[in-house]
Amino acid sequence: MALSGDRKPFPVVQNGQFAAIQPAVSPDGKWLAYVSDESGREEIYVVPFPRGSGKWQVSSAGGSWPKWRRDGKELFYITPDDKIIAVPMAQQAGSIVIGKPEALFQATPAPGSLGPTYDVSADGKKFVVVSPLQNSYPPLTLVTNWPALLKK
Repeated sequence: MALSGDRKPFPVVQNGQFAAIQPAVSPDGKWLAYVSDESGREEIYVVPFPRGSGKWQVSSAGGSWPKWRRDGKELFYITPDDKIIAVPMAQQAGSIVIGKPEALFQATPAPGSLGPTYDVSADGKKFVVVSPLQNSYPPLTLVTNWPALLKK
């Protein structure tokens, strides 16, 4: 929805019966990265924002939680096997040029999260990943028939 003018909502992505989730607007406001399952698995796509023609698939082996580097020259996402991927992005004549994806590191995010499990610094050189602690829970001791122990 535009914040000025008629303020009438309009669709940016129309996927019919497919999901269009986890949106990320580029820092310059010209591109929208999102996740869709239209290929049969969740992949990252980029479209012009708020309107325009064209759609580009960024990931090829699944992906979620796209995030832009502050200058818009790189897009990050997490793969189904928990790797953080960096993809160079460049604008050229109203289109976007997608570079070669590079796996940066294994993330091992915490399970069961309802939101993104990582964030990236403005320069794209530092990451914060929500990860489970190893053996983070103390052992649980179950005492049965504890009233009998009180008599001793």
